[in-house]
Amino acid sequence: LLNALNAWIGHVPGGVAIATVLACAMFAAITGSASATIAAVGGLMIPAMIDSNYQKSFSMGLVASAGSLGILIPPSIPMILYTTIAGVSVSKLFAAGMLPGLIVVGVFSIYIVIFSIIHKQRGGETEHTDRWKKTLKALPAILLPVAILGSIYSGITATEASAFACVYAVLVSTLIYREYTWGQFIETIKEATKSTATILWIVTACSMFSMFLTATRVPHQILEIVAASNFSAIQMVVICALILIFLGCFMDGVSIMLIAAPLMVPVVGGLGYDLIQFGIVMTIGNQVGQLTPPVGIN
Repeated sequence: LLNALNAWIGHVPGGVAIATVLACAMFAAITGSASATIAAVGGLMIPAMIDSNYQKSFSMGLVASAGSLGILIPPSIPMILYTTIAGVSVSKLFAAGMLPGLIVVGVFSIYIVIFSIIHKQRGGETEHTDRWKKTLKALPAILLPVAILGSIYSGITATEASAFACVYAVLVSTLIYREYTWGQFIETIKEATKSTATILWIVTACSMFSMFLTATRVPHQILEIVAASNFSAIQMVVICALILIFLGCFMDGVSIMLIAAPLMVPVVGGLGYDLIQFGIVMTIGNQVGQLTPPVGIN
């Protein structure tokens, strides 16, 4: 993916940095995870940007920020968790995340071009004759997010789509790119098991917390306080967004979604705000939170 992107835009001012943003967007559409996007793209592109005379602070800040696209561009793990809490359609929420994700990519790219021109940052050398060759080689990887989203929009569940994506990724890695060994496969299974177990423990604890909130009627009490305060739906959403950013100073995105959504969704929904749109607000609040010290997981 990175080789193909560099072949097309590496020569323009800020081309390497823009390629990094686009790579984050594409990788986000494969993994649905900000951490995975940063780990995969950052390891390759931070050294490449430093070699292109970008400051280390700029390079690291760009990858940390663009990596947060991993939870906005579908398929997104926090979005899937939100749909289980709010009871909304996964495919509709994924569709709602596409345009905001592309807007963020566009804003980042415009900023990079302006920054590069001001700081006289020239593009790198690229071989124009290799463009189509590198694009063709990257095509199986590019088709992975298309396959994931296409299968979800065709009507199958997100779980079935993820299983299909795993099989597709293994086949492409072993039969086409020939970079995947049996030992790596076993190691991948171990890592996936650890990640899944961690998330399931969090989900279990947060499900108990949600049941406690429901039994004690906490959301209803909050809704009564909000109704008495005469907050509009938009004012309440702004308050929720600020709370999400504050929580992001101390917690990871999955935990925030599982703890905050059961409290916020009934209140915001009770004021008549669209829950699909609120799902995007929560996701973007999570994005900012993942960049915010002192935890700043990105």
